[in-house]
Amino acid sequence: MALKEAIKEYLYLISVIKQLNIENKEKFHLFTDSLSAIKLANNLEHHAKTKHIDIQYYFVREYVINNTIQLSYISTKEQLADMLTKALSGPTFKNLVRQINLLPMEK
Repeated sequence: MALKEAIKEYLYLISVIKQLNIENKEKFHLFTDSLSAIKLANNLEHHAKTKHIDIQYYFVREYVINNTIQLSYISTKEQLADMLTKALSGPTFKNLVRQINLLPMEK
């Protein structure tokens, strides 16, 4: 589950920042294109309906409920991380590269 891995990475980076004596007061915003993952993390009532869901959702839910993590929806077309994790068509890839302001290297 990608959300769990992103939160684990966030927690690791926060521990490094603390060791460097840097104070962080910003809430972590995690963007996902999975509305169902957001609903499961935010809604405790889903528990009875999702007993087959692994303990990973409880890990994510813990950080969402204690307000450490803010899950936000982003459409698949705007998900910048996809260019690093999925095979994309040429135009889609070029659009995402343009969104992060990457420029071609000069020879």
